[in-house]
Amino acid sequence: MASPVSLFEEQTRRRRQTWWFVALGVAWMLLLGSLLVYAHVWVWEELPWVGNDRRVPAEPLRRWMLAGGGVATLVWFLGALGVYARSHRLIPFLVGARPATGVEKEYLEDLLADVGLAAGVGSGLPALYVLESPAANAFACGRSLTKGSITVTRGLIQALDRRETAAVLGHELAHLKNGDSLFVGEALAFAWVVVGSAVVGTAVFSLLLLLGFGALKASLEVVKGEELENQLVGCLLGAALGLFALVAAVTYAVAVGAVVLLVAVGVKIASSSVSHAREFLADACSAQWTRDPLALASALVKVSSGHGVASGAAWLVAPLWLAPLPLAQLSGVGQTLVAFLMSTHPPVERRVNLLVAMAGGMAVVDAPELAAQRGSRWAAWREWFLLALAAVLALGAAVWLFSSVGARG
Repeated sequence: MASPVSLFEEQTRRRRQTWWFVALGVAWMLLLGSLLVYAHVWVWEELPWVGNDRRVPAEPLRRWMLAGGGVATLVWFLGALGVYARSHRLIPFLVGARPATGVEKEYLEDLLADVGLAAGVGSGLPALYVLESPAANAFACGRSLTKGSITVTRGLIQALDRRETAAVLGHELAHLKNGDSLFVGEALAFAWVVVGSAVVGTAVFSLLLLLGFGALKASLEVVKGEELENQLVGCLLGAALGLFALVAAVTYAVAVGAVVLLVAVGVKIASSSVSHAREFLADACSAQWTRDPLALASALVKVSSGHGVASGAAWLVAPLWLAPLPLAQLSGVGQTLVAFLMSTHPPVERRVNLLVAMAGGMAVVDAPELAAQRGSRWAAWREWFLLALAAVLALGAAVWLFSSVGARG
């Protein structure tokens, strides 16, 4: 049996957690830019033609690293700002949703108006969109209630009853009323910056590989010439250039790949924790406004037990959805990386248990598909453990980075 949880204490706790996680994300963005600059300098210095007298001095390297950290943070900020400013129309269009019309519009507007009245929102409710998908899911986006939108799938309208649908709309309305689009935009931008760094690194690595293999092939073509001296010189030069490019490619992949991997783990923890805190907060607000925590718990069970939204664009905005998209839809290394970075929802079992606790802990949710939550103490401290882990990783990376620079004198 779950212990009773105060709706207002839960909301206060999640708001307080959010700012810790956002601060941690900013630290990781600064680290990303600094580490990438250091990795490129290290690769340059490790190349065969660079001697100890060509090593970059500590002072200019510090300035370059600070500039790199600033650029990464600026790109992250601009990405978050773009999502925040234009998401209410852009993201529904991106996933293929259309404005709600006819009977479904009246049905959704009536439910949303009731929830909005309980939330203290008398007018200026967000626009409503419908996505033609058999999956049951929903999301909200936008910078305010009047500049916001709520998208629901056709499957959600068909699978949920009136009270469950109202609870889902309350959850999404809470995201807009609490300004969660800014935080979700930050979480999305975290992942997009890391994925972008990985894409650029992969492009440079591929270019070096192409140069290496091209030079090796050219060296073999020279052998077909007539003069033995030209054959030997051309073959040696081509082989040397090709081997050098291949060594540079491997060195670059190791250095940049290690940075992206380390930052991906830290950013994943920070962005996931932001989304976790805001999801719990929206759950608590919906429970307060509808006075029916079990309606949202039941809706979460139905949404998480069905099929996911089968769309590549849906994964680009994965943190927005009411329930996480199933990983079974993905395949391949690149898609696995996207799933790792974009899967940012707390476990449905944890959310259901908290909603049951908000109802007083006595009610039972009919959820045979969901296993009972194990290790409740661990679940309660999980977010803070992850925060501490990401903070320790960030501190360790920063100490190592600046001590390495300081060792240059």
